[in-house]
Amino acid sequence: MTFDKAIRINSGDFERIDGGLGIDTLVMDGKSMHIDLSALGMKVQGFEKFDLGAGGNTLALSANDVLAGGVRDMVTADRKVQMLVNGANGDVDLLGGSDGWTQGGNTTVGDVTYSVYTNLAGTAELLVEDKVHVTIM
Repeated sequence: MTFDKAIRINSGDFERIDGGLGIDTLVMDGKSMHIDLSALGMKVQGFEKFDLGAGGNTLALSANDVLAGGVRDMVTADRKVQMLVNGANGDVDLLGGSDGWTQGGNTTVGDVTYSVYTNLAGTAELLVEDKVHVTIM
């Protein structure tokens, strides 16, 4: 798995941000940032990986956000559309509640351990680094 580019932001104050083609990372370099992919819609596009950094940042997303922005078999060949979230700390809010997500096992990619969350339809998969706190909302 190779990544094309990383775009760094220090706040959520932007009009639109697009990673373009390829597998790209949105790095949250600020502190206490909150990015809600469902609320931002088309303002955030072209990112398949998110890095929450070490600033106590939060990413909120739904299964539809993963399906719209992820890549099929990006990490593991299981026919699911996948996204990755890394970070030294921070939070991921999985929107859709227990009707939308289930927590599976763990997987290791390189030297990073991820918790795997799958939507109930079995089509979307979010891999979240084990240092990041996840809340199913």
